[in-house]
Amino acid sequence: MMVERSLKYVDERLGTASLARKTLRKVFPDHWSFLLGEIALFALVVLVFTGTFLTFFYTPSVKEVVYQGPYTPLQGTEVSAAFNSVLRLSFEVRAGLLMRQTHTGPPWCSWPPSSSTCAGCSSPAPSAGPARSTG
Repeated sequence: MMVERSLKYVDERLGTASLARKTLRKVFPDHWSFLLGEIALFALVVLVFTGTFLTFFYTPSVKEVVYQGPYTPLQGTEVSAAFNSVLRLSFEVRAGLLMRQTHTGPPWCSWPPSSSTCAGCSSPAPSAGPARSTG
């Protein structure tokens, strides 16, 4: 009761409630377009977090090594150290595959496609430029 009265007195003398309300409206705007910026910020935080996690396990090397991991079709095959570290991350590190997939996103988000077909489907990739008639 005493604290409430003293806060009311300070507010009447200084006008802190209206100042706080005005400041908080600027910090938390109510227009829908600010949601786009919040989504972009969230995506950046996720990318930084997952990228930091992945850097602890990735080996950027082209040196040839013999794969000896749990993925049996490749056991005994010579692969690059980078590919070996990606396989180790995917199959042996707890939550490694989840972090890889979260960091890269779904396969249809990568552009341009790395092969002649779209990732995740069998249709041919769209051409880089506009369609032109040949005749």
